[in-house]
Amino acid sequence: MAARKARAAKAHGWEHYFPIPKGHAFDVFLVRPPLPLRGRGTVVKRTPSSIHLRLEVAGGFLIPSISADLELTYSGEGGGNAGHLEVQVGARKESFDDRDVTIRSQAPKKAREIFPSLAHRGRSAHAVLHASGESECRISAQGFELKLVGKPA
Repeated sequence: MAARKARAAKAHGWEHYFPIPKGHAFDVFLVRPPLPLRGRGTVVKRTPSSIHLRLEVAGGFLIPSISADLELTYSGEGGGNAGHLEVQVGARKESFDDRDVTIRSQAPKKAREIFPSLAHRGRSAHAVLHASGESECRISAQGFELKLVGKPA
């Protein structure tokens, strides 16, 4: 356990992969598929080892509104990290807790791959978080890509 904490201390924190600071709002853009959907979000918490985000995307023609509350705790590379996700798509709400999330960081690329240990409806929920600017990042998962752009404080 001590070796794992030492590795986590040497690794870059969430600020390296998610450049929007705690308390700041951000705009959400759906990049893939290219639909004119926009939303907003807030960084509830961002420490070197923990991140907590809330976001909402307004629905459109035939597309329900989506809200999500995501928390990830980084203990070290590989498995044993914690994650919690509450998501609402239209009227349907779901909640997920996972105490064995695998995280693989690629510091030079400013990217973190996130692999939950639990499959949802038989599908893997692998996601990639990638810082793409000073106050911008992208989240890709299951054929979707969101661009998050921080707003000035």
